[in-house]
Amino acid sequence: MGISINPALYPRRTGSGPEAMVKPIIKLIDDLSHELSTFEACMCLCNLATVDDLKEKIVKEKGWRALEMALTSENPLVQRAAIEAMSNLVSHDEIAQKFTSPTSTATKVFVGFCGSDDVKSQIAAVGGIATLLGWQSPEIGGSLLQAGVLEPLVEIALICEEPGLVHRAAAALQRLLTSSTEAMIGPEGGTVSAKHGL
Repeated sequence: MGISINPALYPRRTGSGPEAMVKPIIKLIDDLSHELSTFEACMCLCNLATVDDLKEKIVKEKGWRALEMALTSENPLVQRAAIEAMSNLVSHDEIAQKFTSPTSTATKVFVGFCGSDDVKSQIAAVGGIATLLGWQSPEIGGSLLQAGVLEPLVEIALICEEPGLVHRAAAALQRLLTSSTEAMIGPEGGTVSAKHGL
């Protein structure tokens, strides 16, 4: 139910609404002892994170940390479900702040998954980056550039055949160019920067 039903449609009752699902789902992810339970719990959290007030609850209950731990699983399906859930959380103010440093775990994880062999994981990571760059924050854009996001995004845009992934990469590149123009191509009237391999 938590995976397949739109959480906005759940009945809202004090103590038994979708908010009550968040804490036990995070505990299931924290357990990490059973891959299927972890996978399904990550999928459920991904679905719940599509609603703003539930996103707030997930962040408050330290869901991001639990999802980071789920990424340590050797099962690629668990990793995919975790990165998909994390991608739905990046628009939260507290989570977006994690991407203002090029050396932060969040930045490294998302830039790393842009080059994943698993296309669905790539879609989640690139989609999360496109969402972050939609804030038009030079700080986030600069951080992602320093972490090396440009190369995988350009590679996806040039050679990928998956339309959903190409679309997200193109959106991310357009937003990156808008928010961090000088960092990508240099100051107006100056020479073109070679810093990022352009």
